[in-house]
Amino acid sequence: MKYQKRRHWKYRLYEDVFYRHTDITPAQPVDTEFINLTSEGSLLVKAGYVWDGASGPTIDTKNTMTASLIHDALYNLLRDGLIDQKWRKRADQVLYELLRQSGMSKIRAKIWFRAVRKGAAHAAEYDVLTAP
Repeated sequence: MKYQKRRHWKYRLYEDVFYRHTDITPAQPVDTEFINLTSEGSLLVKAGYVWDGASGPTIDTKNTMTASLIHDALYNLLRDGLIDQKWRKRADQVLYELLRQSGMSKIRAKIWFRAVRKGAAHAAEYDVLTAP
């Protein structure tokens, strides 16, 4: 038997969110139940998607919600093997850009960026477990 252990979620999206400029360009478009990524890098996260907001020793604030949603969706695609791991750094850069666009201070956004670069690799890895 093969299975995945999913992290718990805090939020459910109630309207689609579109982000045009990920610059993550897979060879083929990715289309899942809740996430679409075009080969040109446009991302659509569909209503019903669930995510856990800010991770680690930080808190969710209004200026983190969109960034954490987009970042979690991109990490979902990484974790599920739907986009190559080479895109992880770009996903982290998108997080930083969205934090800044949402009004987060440059210093706090840099801390977030450095934290995900240093400590979030495991969250982007495919975690298939086995049991007898």
